[in-house]
Amino acid sequence: MKSAKLFILIVAVVLFTACDIKNDENTEPPVHKRVEIILDITDSKSGKPLQEVTLSTPVRLVLELKNLTEETLSFNFSSGKQYDFEVHDANNKLVWKWSQGHSFIQSFTTITLGPKEQIKFTLVWDQKDSRGSQVPVGTYQVTGLIPTLGPEIVESQSKSLIIKE
Repeated sequence: MKSAKLFILIVAVVLFTACDIKNDENTEPPVHKRVEIILDITDSKSGKPLQEVTLSTPVRLVLELKNLTEETLSFNFSSGKQYDFEVHDANNKLVWKWSQGHSFIQSFTTITLGPKEQIKFTLVWDQKDSRGSQVPVGTYQVTGLIPTLGPEIVESQSKSLIIKE
């Protein structure tokens, strides 16, 4: 009698597990389908959008994260770093990363966005590379990142910025 009960219990566990694995309809869509991430590159004084700028002119970078759902979304981070910006040159070499050289609280942090809510992160890039030297004239790709603990990092589309004399 005990063997029959044990057998029924094992079969029930296997069936529930199998049903749960096959039920992909109830899984949440990936983060990038539930949020919109927008990168803007603007003049640091006027706020006007930029595609090109003269050498040594500071540039404002704005990263906006929007919740596209009717649900509250939480984004978990392993530290106080909740966003980042990267600038790559025409050869795709990383020339500047905002977080390099910064210290962040070493504690788990969370951003919570209500339905349709958004948050913006803004900073001014002085056109210096990670060593503090002026970047040369050229075309650069700017990307904004939200480095969550989840299985994927939320990343903006890269935007081109032409730096000229």
